[in-house]
Amino acid sequence: MDSSSVKYQHFEPNREVTLQSKKPKLSPVLVAVLILTCVALLITAVLAISIGVGISTTQQQQVSGLQNVFVSNNKLEGEYYGAQGGIHFQSTVNGTHFYYIVSTADGELIIMMVHPRESPMIMMEVNSTAFLLMKNEQGPNDEYVIPESSMGTMESIMMGYENMTTEMLEKMDNKTVAKKSHDSLKNLSMSPQAQLIIEAALALGDTGIKGEDSQAVMKFYVFALKLSNGRVGVDTTPTVPSYSSKSSNLRQRRTVNCPNGAQCGAGQCPYRKYDNNCFGMCGPGCTCWSIVCGDCCVHNFCETHDQCCADSGFFTFTCWSVGFTVFFNSCSDTFTC
Repeated sequence: MDSSSVKYQHFEPNREVTLQSKKPKLSPVLVAVLILTCVALLITAVLAISIGVGISTTQQQQVSGLQNVFVSNNKLEGEYYGAQGGIHFQSTVNGTHFYYIVSTADGELIIMMVHPRESPMIMMEVNSTAFLLMKNEQGPNDEYVIPESSMGTMESIMMGYENMTTEMLEKMDNKTVAKKSHDSLKNLSMSPQAQLIIEAALALGDTGIKGEDSQAVMKFYVFALKLSNGRVGVDTTPTVPSYSSKSSNLRQRRTVNCPNGAQCGAGQCPYRKYDNNCFGMCGPGCTCWSIVCGDCCVHNFCETHDQCCADSGFFTFTCWSVGFTVFFNSCSDTFTC
């Protein structure tokens, strides 16, 4: 290295250095204030780091799928986090009631359905609108919009604390129920929360749990399936069946290879009816949800469901309550709407 590029400073060891000004001494009080200020700043920094870590952990948690899931024959409960947020879900079938409740991770109600076992009534609340279905075995079901002022009384009736009265029924709206149920169910189907419910059901199915393994799971799958059907755009107006008796007979003679690729027994291939190319199969359109009944063939439960919704219209409370009016479902069940 060239010595000319290095600068040296010469010090004389015995030379006194005279300061131009003398630094003032800090008082003990000022020193204490400075120390306390430094400590406060340190604590603030630690808290900021902790909050940042907490936010990061929460963000990671919200994309981690199913969490805290409990499954038995009579109860399903858990959480699901996806790209569009998180939900908490519960489906319970016990000796007295059926409950289906889904809320956001923050506790905001998305959908609630309650059905007392010994009652023809089903109550459903979608966001801020509540409906009541009175099942009628002899004819069309009666549907009502429950006024907000009657919600407390209606909940008591559903829990068995009070009896339904004519006066109570007269307070309910049966004039605008068709439009309100249509709008509420369609809006729910197209919401980000509906997508989370669908994702949660499919994720649960990926664990190997089928609908027939648990009554609570079956109902959770059925409702998620309705949301999925709603998102693919189901026609709400029943039309004349588009299949002929000849094609129906051909369907009965099929034995193994179905058009959807499934291998089914005689008479169990999905078929075209109304605007549905895979009538009787559990799934949106011709997309099979084998998690419901175990395969992609026709089952009485799904076939009856499709017929009920075709008769009443898809975005109706009657259609959406199919499968919930029967307490214990199996895929071989047939039932009235």
